Amino acid sequence: MSGFFRLAGLLLFVSSIDGHAQTGNPHFGDTVTFSSGVLFHKADASVGATLNDNPVVDLRLPDLGVGDDKTVFWTELSWKMSRRWQWDLTYSSFAGNGFIEARRSGNFGEIEFDAGASLSSSLDVDVFITDITYSLINTDRGRLGIGAGFHVTRVDFGLLATVDVMTEGGEFEQVARSQTMDVLAPLPTLSMTGGYRLLDNVYLSADVGYLSLNVDKYDGGIFSVRTQVEWRPWRRIGIGAGYQFIDLDLDVDQGRIDERYDLELTGPTLFLTYGF
Repeated sequence: MSGFFRLAGLLLFVSSIDGHAQTGNPHFGDTVTFSSGVLFHKADASVGATLNDNPVVDLRLPDLGVGDDKTVFWTELSWKMSRRWQWDLTYSSFAGNGFIEARRSGNFGEIEFDAGASLSSSLDVDVFITDITYSLINTDRGRLGIGAGFHVTRVDFGLLATVDVMTEGGEFEQVARSQTMDVLAPLPTLSMTGGYRLLDNVYLSADVGYLSLNVDKYDGGIFSVRTQVEWRPWRRIGIGAGYQFIDLDLDVDQGRIDERYDLELTGPTLFLTYGF
């Protein structure tokens, strides 16, 4: 973390030499903009894995003892390829571990458990959003465009349940059973994006992405909304804040097991930018 602040200080010094010069492009004339900071995530998530004809049970974060508030690393890279074409890449994540006594009976894949069973779980989520957009409207102060891209979501979930099993002698003994599931879902999206320079050194931007599809073993959709405001007190260095909302609903047919992922990740961001 100290290395990050030293780098930010060096960039700040270099940028201060350029003063507050502006260009005619909406986003301060940057060809490439790199942003990095923190995302204060609030998660509402559930996962499920149903074996054959077992009852459908979705395990939510409170069922697993996993906290829903996380502060995570966030980063974004933008490249204005020409006056009207732009490419963006954003990364964020969510991770949590939980340990709890089951409040109700349930199942997860080949695991079946009753209320009172010990459940230990881990959840890791990585979200990559990449888009190429075309500006339908492009002026010195703002832009409005449409685009297409991918929301690539990786989910890795594991559950360890300690359950009571009756032995041949008629006694109960505790047995640990585990099940994992993971998916890498590259879902294509259509998007609309826009930005407007409110003041010479204040830029507001927003984008919306959505698509629902049923392809091969995947059935689901994704919806995202992101907005940011950036203050550029120096020519190349900026300070910004924003808000991100991502909703992923995905079913994956794995043959004997039907996997379900329902993720809603929301939260504000604070970041530094460097443009050139």
